[in-house]
Amino acid sequence: MSELMWSSKLETGVPEIDDQHKKLIEIANNVIAAVREKLGTLGVDEFVQELREYTIVHFREEEERMEKLRYPEHGAHHTEHERLKHQVKLWQRELYHQERVTVDEVREFLRGWLIDHILQSDMAFKDWLLENATCTLSDKGTKCSKSKG
Repeated sequence: MSELMWSSKLETGVPEIDDQHKKLIEIANNVIAAVREKLGTLGVDEFVQELREYTIVHFREEEERMEKLRYPEHGAHHTEHERLKHQVKLWQRELYHQERVTVDEVREFLRGWLIDHILQSDMAFKDWLLENATCTLSDKGTKCSKSKG
C-alpha cells in the first residue's frame, strides 16, 4: 500500500489537532496519488501547494494552543515547525525540477516529514499534557490545574 494511514498511535488526545493531522494525511495522500497517476509537474504541484498552505494553518493553530497552555517546549516545537515548513518548500522546488519522481520517494518523504513529526514532537506534547496539567481552553481563556500524582 502506498498511502499514509491514520492510526490510533497518532492520536494526541486533542480532537482539533487530531482532525488537522488527519487532513494533512489526506492531502499527503493526494500528493502520492497525483504522482502515481502521473499528473505531471503542475498536477503534483497543486497538491503540494495545498499541503504547504494547510501546514501553515495547522502549525499556527497548534503553536497557539501550546502557548496558551504554557507548554515548556513551545519554542523548540516552533523551531521544528519552521524546519518542516522549509523542508517541504525545498522539496516542492526539487519536485518541480525533477523529471521523474517515484511514488515510493514521495511516500517516504511525506512519511518522514509528517508521521515522524507527529510520533515524536507532537507525542511529547501529549505526554506533557497527560503528566503535568489538566487544561481547558475557552473563549474566556485557559484554565490549567496541576495533576495530582
